[in-house]
Amino acid sequence: MSTLNDTPGSRIVTLGSFVSNHKKADIYWDDLNFKKSFDEMAPYGQSKLANMMFAVELDKKLKENNSRTLSVVINPGYVATGMQRHFGLKVKIMDILIAQKVENEILPTLRAATDQDVRGGDYFGHYPFSTLVLAAKIA
Repeated sequence: MSTLNDTPGSRIVTLGSFVSNHKKADIYWDDLNFKKSFDEMAPYGQSKLANMMFAVELDKKLKENNSRTLSVVINPGYVATGMQRHFGLKVKIMDILIAQKVENEILPTLRAATDQDVRGGDYFGHYPFSTLVLAAKIA
């Protein structure tokens, strides 16, 4: 942590997702490993929600400790990476109709990592669904 604090403009960029706002995105405290039941969207939603909760809490802790390091969240957007191949026909159709090119996926990450105007708690990403700018500003 001292290396981060000693580096001007240092930041920790956490990968979030608009899936963290999905109806199945929750922290399943009674079944964290999904041994009781499994739905392909629930674990992914849980992991992305946990990432975003981590980033927000990290930003709060960094500020409380007067750290110069920033914590920000990025959403690469909906990208047809092949990861969705297990999600069925509906998602395959969505890949064809609305997924962005892989080359565009990196843009929010680059901005979060290099933009001089970044503030702790900022959320960068592609917003195909404008209501999904969520928890990163709650802190």
